Amino acid sequence: MTQFLPATLVLAGCDNNSSHTTTPVDRSAAPQKLQVPTLAFDDSSITLAWEKTTAASGEIKYYNVYMNGKLLGSTLDTQDKHSPAKPYIDNFYSKFDADNWHVRVKFHNFTADSTDGLKPDTEYKFTVRTVYADGKESVDSKPSRSAPAKRRTSLM
Repeated sequence: MTQFLPATLVLAGCDNNSSHTTTPVDRSAAPQKLQVPTLAFDDSSITLAWEKTTAASGEIKYYNVYMNGKLLGSTLDTQDKHSPAKPYIDNFYSKFDADNWHVRVKFHNFTADSTDGLKPDTEYKFTVRTVYADGKESVDSKPSRSAPAKRRTSLM
């Protein structure tokens, strides 16, 4: 079976002061297909999902999520806050995998909510970076632009 890696994105441009091309940005080591799944948002939260890279340069430990270029948090943070499965996963590893021979679950999602500064009907740009065992990050994923839904008002 032939496996194809994601293509390299080449950015080129110039400004009013000078003419130059920027260096190619190889996004193959970044998380892929960042998106907000259908029905994964409301007026106070957005859940992002992505696929792990097939071109990892080391052991993937977790992912960092950025909103408008600012670090929002990591998948380690969000699983403690939002995952109903987290206590069961932790229990499994502590009781049944003392020798660490199972493949560890790595979450490929992140939930941002109003405590992260989200406001209804406001567009945000999200990117994700892979964090490796040595602490280094990949380049940004391709961005996903999303907005929480408009706040609904009740007439009752």
